[in-house]
Amino acid sequence: CSDLAATRSDIKRLLPQDHAVVHYAGHAVAGGGAGGIILLQEHSEVEALTAEEIAGWRLRGAVVVLSSCAGADGRPSPTTGSDGLARAFLTAGARAVIANLWMVNDDDAVDFAARVHDRLATGDSPAAAVRAIQRDMLRMGKPTVAWAGWRVVGADT
Repeated sequence: CSDLAATRSDIKRLLPQDHAVVHYAGHAVAGGGAGGIILLQEHSEVEALTAEEIAGWRLRGAVVVLSSCAGADGRPSPTTGSDGLARAFLTAGARAVIANLWMVNDDDAVDFAARVHDRLATGDSPAAAVRAIQRDMLRMGKPTVAWAGWRVVGADT
C-alpha cells in the first residue's frame, strides 16, 4: 500500500502490480442501482469511477480498505445486493473489503484506517482487526458512530 494513486491514470498504472492492501480514502457515493461511485479529482475536474469499472480490475486477493462514507452501505439494490461498493471490489478479486455502513467523520475514518493497517501488518485477518479496533474504541469511549459501522465484506468475515 505504499504506492499513491490520485487519478484514473495512476490507478491504471498501478493496477497490474500485486498489492496486499488497497486503500481508498476520499469521497464516494454508494448504493442504489449502479452500486456506487468513487470520486477522483483529475486536474480541475471531478471524475466518477463507477462500480462497473472497479469490478473489471484484477486485485488478486488484496484486502481493500474503503475510508469513505457508506462503502458498504447496506441498502438493498437489485444489481448490487446490500454491499454497495464493496461488491465491486469483491468482483474484481479482493479477498475482503473493510468499509463503513454510514457517513463517518474524517478524523474518525483516518484513526480507524490507521489502526486497521497496523493490525493487518501484525498478521491479523481483516475480521480480527476490525473486531479488535471496535472493542478498543468502545473501551476508549469513542462515539458509536465512529466505530460501529465498520464491517468486513468477503472471505474474511
